[in-house]
Amino acid sequence: MVTVYSTKTGTATITAGNTSVTVPHGLSTTPTLADISITPLDDLGGRSCWPSDPGATNFKINLSSMDLSDHLFSWGVVYEVVVAGVSAVGSATYCTNTDIKAHSKIAYTDLNYASDSDFTTFLDSLIVLAQSMIENFCRVPTGFFVINGLAFTNEFHDFQYPWMSLLYYPVLSVSKVEYNDQGYGITANWVIVTEPDYLMNLSAGQLMLVNKVPAIHEQSVRITYTAGYASTPDDIKYVCIQMCTNALHGILQRKVSPQVQVNEMAVKLVAVEAFNEELKGMLRPYVRRLVIAG
Repeated sequence: MVTVYSTKTGTATITAGNTSVTVPHGLSTTPTLADISITPLDDLGGRSCWPSDPGATNFKINLSSMDLSDHLFSWGVVYEVVVAGVSAVGSATYCTNTDIKAHSKIAYTDLNYASDSDFTTFLDSLIVLAQSMIENFCRVPTGFFVINGLAFTNEFHDFQYPWMSLLYYPVLSVSKVEYNDQGYGITANWVIVTEPDYLMNLSAGQLMLVNKVPAIHEQSVRITYTAGYASTPDDIKYVCIQMCTNALHGILQRKVSPQVQVNEMAVKLVAVEAFNEELKGMLRPYVRRLVIAG
């Protein structure tokens, strides 16, 4: 098993006349203040904001003084998740804060951060959020696109002939293939299969047993393997950079000009879509199959 990191995100509003809002975080554990990041989505008029009071179910977003207008915030909580049967082989992010700074051309002063260090901390949390969105869209575990991928231990499959489809691909290496040679109602006996008694289609993540047939059909084959990429694909890196850049430009646009006049009777908020259809299109070749092992 491995401890990986995931995120909860959302938005919350401090309504006019108030200086705080209680936000349900939806976690099964109590986060620390260091786990929580908040970003104002409109002009605070010089006011400061901060998170506080993390509890088992909620935390608070605070404003230094009340206003006669509502203020909208985005928030994110980074938390640890222990995933059984999955272990990280490499450790890296899909892009770096340096990549985002170079691509976005936005400096810490543009967003009123006190220092570049504070801005860098925010970018690191933004990368985590972008990676989570990429992984959810592609239906892969956290960290799947890092250098050298993820290791999957004892992934069970019903026996199929000729090919059984693994949950994740491409496959970088296979550590062990086994089949159960015992019948129903008998304790499983796992027999190791060595090449050439199995074939692998590494790019498609498919396994074929040759001259080996389990005694039963259900959950009678298991495999330990590593899937992913030797290095983060350029498409994944670009999408991560561009999502973070779009988010920064959206924040900057709201800060500089939060509203645009449409006609004499109506105004609308200017909104930049961070995860747009163009970026989703680039990710579609990386969406993994919906398949249930075992």
